[in-house]
Amino acid sequence: MSRSYKGIKLKKNRVYLGEDLQKVFIVSANTISNWIKTGLQPSDDKRPYVFRGGQVTSFLKARRERTKIELRPGEFNCTGCKSAVFPDVETLGLRVVTNGAIMAFGYCCECGCHVRKFISEAKE
Repeated sequence: MSRSYKGIKLKKNRVYLGEDLQKVFIVSANTISNWIKTGLQPSDDKRPYVFRGGQVTSFLKARRERTKIELRPGEFNCTGCKSAVFPDVETLGLRVVTNGAIMAFGYCCECGCHVRKFISEAKE
């Protein structure tokens, strides 16, 4: 399960060890190494790795923003291929959920996974 880490504030000019980041974000060492593989830059190439707080904060913010895209009318986020797609027209359906909101659902035309989103009667 992914996390956004929005409530955690790091000092931007303080240097943190990988162990410090593990304690602050409550993650494992594997998570820190995955962050390095996906673009988090340590301050130098020596071990143990040290990270500037501002770089860690901007890295995590960029990861959050990457998933936020503006969808066009009729477009859905696919749960499988993680892209914005127009679903197969034959599979589209509407359902009223327990709180009275309307949910549109269907299947992705590229990978066949579920797509769904809440819709507004005023927008769609």
